[in-house]
Amino acid sequence: MSNSKLDIAFWNYDRGALLRDGTVKIAGVDATFHSGRIVTDIFEAMIRRRTYDVSELGMTYFLRTFRGAESPFLAIPVFLVRSFRHMRSTSTRRAASCVHRISLASGSANSACTGTTPG
Repeated sequence: MSNSKLDIAFWNYDRGALLRDGTVKIAGVDATFHSGRIVTDIFEAMIRRRTYDVSELGMTYFLRTFRGAESPFLAIPVFLVRSFRHMRSTSTRRAASCVHRISLASGSANSACTGTTPG
């Protein structure tokens, strides 16, 4: 029986290098790997043109595919990079600056605010 052929896209992360260079194989699959100049190039190609069989897709891009209908995509929980890019966000509300931190490892969140609130 011949292997399935799959076009797979993910950004140029060091964690995917062994797949890309063929050191690690996917059993039963002849994979062709693709990347983009920036990661959102991959997202856009998948959303707009269904360019790949399997691709990395940002959560917000995936969620937007549900607008008004069922999504044409199936999310597979594979995390090439286990870091949360939005670990820190800063907001200003009523002259107080707040920093919000989220820990994915412990599932905890905390906030620290400085400044004064107008009275």
